[in-house]
Amino acid sequence: NGGITVNKTVCINPTQKSCTTVGGLPPETISMLTQLRSTCSGEIEITGGSEAGHSSHGPGKTPVDLSVSKPGGLNDCIRSFPAGPAKNFCKKTYTKFGYIFCDETGTPHWHVYKQ
Repeated sequence: NGGITVNKTVCINPTQKSCTTVGGLPPETISMLTQLRSTCSGEIEITGGSEAGHSSHGPGKTPVDLSVSKPGGLNDCIRSFPAGPAKNFCKKTYTKFGYIFCDETGTPHWHVYKQ
């Protein structure tokens, strides 16, 4: 896993919920996650990938959700990235590796998507 984990079991079919699928993530998102792993310490846990139930996620789409509640320095590392554009669904955004890291309002998590 390269130091990157997934929070739930893999979805068996495309409409299943309460599962997390990363198999449909595009190579550019995998590359960003690899760069993030080499840049930041702390646990990286994917909480949303290409499974059903997300309006902006899906097979071949770049968004991925990451946990904010894992131990280590991931959150501080992301917050050290350059400030990103203001978004109404984010408390604050940061940019790195061609992606925007959105500290999303509502359920706390990092919503990460291509710029």
